[in-house]
Amino acid sequence: MNQIYRPTRADISYKNLIDNYEYLKSLNPNGFLCPMIKANAYGHGDVAVAQCLEKLGVSCLGVGTEEEAIRLRQYGIKTDIIFYGVANSTNLKTLLEHKVTPLLLSLDQISLFESFAVASPIAFHIKIDTGMHRFGLNPEQFLNIQKKLFLNTKLNPLGIMTHLALAEDFFNVGGVTQSQLSLFFDLIKQLSQNDKELYLHAYNSSGYLAWFDSPASWKTKYSFGARPGLALYGYSSYRGQSALNLKPILSLYSKVISTQWIGPREGVSYGHIWEASKKSFIGVIPMGYADGYSRKLSNRSRVLVKGHFCPVIGHVTMDNLLVDLTALLDFYSPEQIKDSIVTLIGYDDSGAFISAEELADNAGSIVWETLTQIGERVPRILMEE
Repeated sequence: MNQIYRPTRADISYKNLIDNYEYLKSLNPNGFLCPMIKANAYGHGDVAVAQCLEKLGVSCLGVGTEEEAIRLRQYGIKTDIIFYGVANSTNLKTLLEHKVTPLLLSLDQISLFESFAVASPIAFHIKIDTGMHRFGLNPEQFLNIQKKLFLNTKLNPLGIMTHLALAEDFFNVGGVTQSQLSLFFDLIKQLSQNDKELYLHAYNSSGYLAWFDSPASWKTKYSFGARPGLALYGYSSYRGQSALNLKPILSLYSKVISTQWIGPREGVSYGHIWEASKKSFIGVIPMGYADGYSRKLSNRSRVLVKGHFCPVIGHVTMDNLLVDLTALLDFYSPEQIKDSIVTLIGYDDSGAFISAEELADNAGSIVWETLTQIGERVPRILMEE
C-alpha cells in the first residue's frame, strides 16, 4: 500500500462483509446469488471485495462496465463474471477473451453471438423486460424465439433474468413488483425447452429481502435468484425483519487538522452562508466534495467528534469542510480537541453512529449515490478483524 499522508480514509470491515454475504446466501442456500460489485463495489473497493468473496466460494460476480470486468481479471479474479451492460460488436471479443459472461438483451444480438461462436457455443444469460423498460426482450419476443435460443448449437443460455423497477412495493398485491414477478413466473412456465437447468434470477437487494419475509406461498412461487448489491454492503431500502441482520461495512474517518475561534456574526467558508451567533470554536476536516462529501451537505449534516455530534457549517469545499466544535468545550479543552478523530460515516469509539442513509437524506439523495461517490483519493483500508 502506498504511503497515506492525509488522515482521511475509509475502513472496510472484512468481518461484516463476510457476515452479510453468508447471511444473504443463507436466505436461499440453493438459489442463484450474484453479488454486484460494479461501481467500485458500490464505493467499497472492487478488487478487495472480489478477493474476499472469491475466498468464500462465490459462484459469480456482477459488473456494469467492460473496464470493471477486465480490471478484476487483471487482479487475478477467476470467478465467473457477468457483464450486465450491453454486449455489442465493439466489446464482445474482449469480453469473451476475458471469460466474461454477457447478457442477451435484444433480438439483433442473436446473430452477433452466433458469429463469435467459432470454437465453442457462446454462454450468456437472457434478460426479459417485465416492466423496467430499460433493456431486455419483451415477453412476446422471448416466447417467439425461445426454441431458436435453446436448440441453437452455437448458443448456450445459462440463465434467464428480469429486473425489478419498484421492489419496495413487494407486498402490494396488484402492484408493480407483483405484476413483474407474476409475468416472469408465467413466462418461465411456458418454456418449451424445460429439461435444461437454468439459473432464474429476478431480485435486487430489497426484493430479495422482502421475498424472504413474504408468505410461504409467495416464497415458493417466486423462488428466484438474486443479484444483491446494496445489501452486501450493509444497507437496504427495504425495512422489514430480514434487513435487520445487515451490517454496514464502510466507516469513513478523518481528523480535525486545524481549529480557530471566531466572533459573533463572523462567517465561514465561501459565501458566508453560516455565521456564528456567538463566539465559536470551529475546526477544519480534510474531506470535501472532491472526495465525495456532497456540497449539498453544506449546513445540513453532522459529524462525530469524541462521541458528540457536531454540525457541518458553511459550504463544503473541494478539499475541506468546517464543523462547529463549540459544544465540545463543555467537556474538553481546545488542545484536547485538535487532532481528534472525526467520524463521517460509521461508528466512533463511543458507539455513536452516523449512517450513509443519514447523509443521503440530508443531501436529498439516495444511499447508493452517497456510497459510490466516495472518491478514489480516499484510501480503502481492509480491516481484517
